Amino acid sequence: MSEPGVQGDGVTSDQTPTLSGIGLAGATVTVAYATAFGPQTATSTVAANGTWRVHVPSLSVRAYLFTASLPSNVILVYSQPLAMTSTHTTQARPAATPTRVPT
Repeated sequence: MSEPGVQGDGVTSDQTPTLSGIGLAGATVTVAYATAFGPQTATSTVAANGTWRVHVPSLSVRAYLFTASLPSNVILVYSQPLAMTSTHTTQARPAATPTRVPT
């Protein structure tokens, strides 16, 4: 499972990140995580090319631990947990520079 933004830094400013991974085409992937409201899940179907994407609804500023699970024959296969902190910071935009128009 991979995170949005800089891979491996464990930080995102995206309040609604999309997690992705690989699996058996047609399988249902379930991503589990917890919020202040308790355990949550988000699901998706693995595409024909073996990739999946799960859109996670709005996250508050805090640390999260995501785990994906996929069925494999008669058992569930779990991913390594993905630790990610939601920061909600955005990159500052440069200030606009006024342009004087000749008259």
